[in-house]
Amino acid sequence: MTRRLLVAAIESWRGGSVSELKEIEQEFQSCAGYTRFLLECMDVSHLEVGATWLLKSHVESGGLLNAEKRQGMVRRLPCLTSWQSKLHLLQVLSVMDTPRGMSAILGEFIRGCITDENRFVRAWACSAICHLAEQDEDYSREAEDVLVLAESDDSAAVRARVRQLKRKR
Repeated sequence: MTRRLLVAAIESWRGGSVSELKEIEQEFQSCAGYTRFLLECMDVSHLEVGATWLLKSHVESGGLLNAEKRQGMVRRLPCLTSWQSKLHLLQVLSVMDTPRGMSAILGEFIRGCITDENRFVRAWACSAICHLAEQDEDYSREAEDVLVLAESDDSAAVRARVRQLKRKR
């Protein structure tokens, strides 16, 4: 029952305001299976933006994703269709522990995002590749190369993200 209500709430949102998403979050976040339902909603193209925003908000609020849910999220990355969904999950990936055995899928997703048309996706892809490199040294050189290239990106947002990342290192 809860899953159907959550799906209906996200469907009724349809790209509305963030305040509407916060209302959905308040209503459903304490329900059993909330994050599992959000992951399932990512499989439906017209629900993915709302579901990924809610998942990002959950993590930013200190909510945890166990290893199984992190793996489920990573497995869904290649199927994302909207730049907003990619952005939301790149923001999550920039702080999340990499699930065991998932570095290759993550790396492939992040590489695709580094060349995305959307400047915010590119900026957060830089963060995600650096975070992945912190956890898997096989990506260290690639992260350095990405930062060097991103320093000359046309977008000020990307260049600002690179400066911020370099200050943290």
